[in-house]
Amino acid sequence: MRFLSLGGQTKVCPYGSLLWDVGEPGAVRRGNPEGEVRMKKLFLIGGMGAGKSTARKALTDEGLAWIDLDQVGHEVLMWDTVKDDLRGAFGDDIFDENGEVVRSALAAKAFATPAATRKLNTITMPRIEERYTDLIDGFEAEGKPAVVVEYSVFRNRQSSLAYGADVVMAVLAPLETRIERAVKSGFSEEDVRARIARQITDADRIEASDVVFNNDGTPEELRNEVISWWNEYKSCC
Repeated sequence: MRFLSLGGQTKVCPYGSLLWDVGEPGAVRRGNPEGEVRMKKLFLIGGMGAGKSTARKALTDEGLAWIDLDQVGHEVLMWDTVKDDLRGAFGDDIFDENGEVVRSALAAKAFATPAATRKLNTITMPRIEERYTDLIDGFEAEGKPAVVVEYSVFRNRQSSLAYGADVVMAVLAPLETRIERAVKSGFSEEDVRARIARQITDADRIEASDVVFNNDGTPEELRNEVISWWNEYKSCC
């Protein structure tokens, strides 16, 4: 096992025992005796206002590919098959005059009850996974060494797209700091608190993650920590 201590948190980074055979840097993935180089999937999680975008940009500036699953979710709402299913589940009034989904209207209905949320997920999640898989295949065909997957609605590693992650990185920050940042970016405080209340806790994120970054300093400090971690990770994996 390897240990990383970043931002005051120490976490196990399992590129020694669970994910990778113990041995030389660049160890062969289990089940891959030919030693084929496989693109690494680095999942980036964190609550609203925690600083995921700053961490992501630090990695993409280093040349890594990037997938924002929020953007993928918005994209699939434009698919005709998804629109048809949403219309049947939630009615005509979630669409504008051009036949496009009004996300705020959909959210008002889809997040009103747990049953409605499950209905939305049944419609959208298989399409999101389909699009995600296509993007991953495309980046692998391009020979990208790694992809950063920004995942704001992460729940756990077992029941989400992150089950295929090589590393899950959590970005944390104090609650009031997160709220202040989000309000400055244009959200109302009421909306921010409601969104945060629907997300998992930082304790859950720590439990699910391999690396934790505490973003209670400046953006530059977070950026430096993320790049330092990436340089160490790529040197051995």
